[in-house]
Amino acid sequence: MLNFLKAYSLTDEQIQKIINAYGENLIKNLDYKKNNTMEALNFFKDFGVNDIYNLLMTRLDLVFLSVNHIKQNFSKLDKGMLLYILNNSIDDLINFNI
Repeated sequence: MLNFLKAYSLTDEQIQKIINAYGENLIKNLDYKKNNTMEALNFFKDFGVNDIYNLLMTRLDLVFLSVNHIKQNFSKLDKGMLLYILNNSIDDLINFNI
């Protein structure tokens, strides 16, 4: 389960930590919505997010959003500031209603 995350440079240990951190139903939904999850992760990777593992451990909810919704939210803010937040203090996204 969640082996598709290896495409984002996650190790088996990191994937197991994600599985352990969240409930079984959430992990099943993540696996079930694999295509949407991968589309969202590809967006974040292309946007410049360096640590996909941190993103998943901190704000798993973001990968359940459609890429169009993510783009809409991100277009309201400065890209440099967003990259800083995503790569350093991802919890601060909540301050921007993201």
